[in-house]
Amino acid sequence: TMRQTHAGSVAAGTASEHDLDALHRVYALHSEASGVSADDVTTSPAVLETIVAHRRMARHRPQGESVVGTSTAGSDGGTSFDVITDEMPFAVESLLAGFTRAGARVRHVVHPVVGVRRGESGSLVEVLAPGQSRPDSSSELWIRVDVDPVPVDEAQEIVAELRSVLQDVRDVAVDHDDLVEVARSVAAELVDTHPSETDETDVQDAARLIEWLVDGRFALLGHRLYDHGDERWAGSGLGLLRREEVARRVFDGVASDPGEDGDILVLTRAGTATRVFRPVHPSVLAVRIADPAGGAVREHRFLGALTRAALNEDVLAIPRVGRRVRASVHRAGVHLESYTGQRMLEVIAEYPRENLFWAG
Repeated sequence: TMRQTHAGSVAAGTASEHDLDALHRVYALHSEASGVSADDVTTSPAVLETIVAHRRMARHRPQGESVVGTSTAGSDGGTSFDVITDEMPFAVESLLAGFTRAGARVRHVVHPVVGVRRGESGSLVEVLAPGQSRPDSSSELWIRVDVDPVPVDEAQEIVAELRSVLQDVRDVAVDHDDLVEVARSVAAELVDTHPSETDETDVQDAARLIEWLVDGRFALLGHRLYDHGDERWAGSGLGLLRREEVARRVFDGVASDPGEDGDILVLTRAGTATRVFRPVHPSVLAVRIADPAGGAVREHRFLGALTRAALNEDVLAIPRVGRRVRASVHRAGVHLESYTGQRMLEVIAEYPRENLFWAG
């Protein structure tokens, strides 16, 4: 029985009965959310093995670090990878993208959020049941990924890649609030400092677009400031762009002054993919700050990815883009509400949102 399994685990010193009871409830709740019956969870040998393995791996995890391991699975001959880490945005999807890059075919994923209490050294004190909370508790991701069998040496290479992924995810998570604050301050700076000859509507549209993007529509992954006077990257970056060599690689192929054609804001594709979020090239949002004469003073570059909310938004509701869509329909000599205008709008609405942003 489950109770006997718990007792055996306690006798073996692998976990407390309290922790295993709590973990069974956590994993059952996670599986129900994924469409799996809770009864199947409590009777599945594979799930029980995962729970015990995760509890064993989680015994010690220093603050700010991740525990990553690999093992050969059961009779199916596959390879399993386990991760114990802080609950962080983009962690699961970034890890899965890492497996894709490594050429490993994923069979099954389990990624419950587990409430825990840890000591100062990182030792596990208690696993909390769903709905429980303690003043000193925190949330962690306990992840099991089963893949088609891979050789031991390749599995160790994947483990190293997963650790790099988690470090990049942590850099983004730690700097998230600062990234949002910088983006909002750039929007305000754009309005306050633009040259007098710059069209006021363009400036307001650009500022509103930045605010719109950072409101859950653009997953901010990094920021870097370029000083045009000194012709160098100024200060330290945020998120993935903390390291200058990463910034140079990401911005490779992006114009040194995207606003040289007079545009104060440009959204374009980055020069390379990153380890965080989706396994595609992210976007670069470049915002040009000019002096009173219109010369470029500095340029803020944000690295990020459009979220589903942005990709599914009504084109007319998107700041800057909506105005340009209306202008395009007007230049065609028709009213937006007319049959032809609505047909034009339908065609534009079918256009990939990312391309609409990149086209300005």
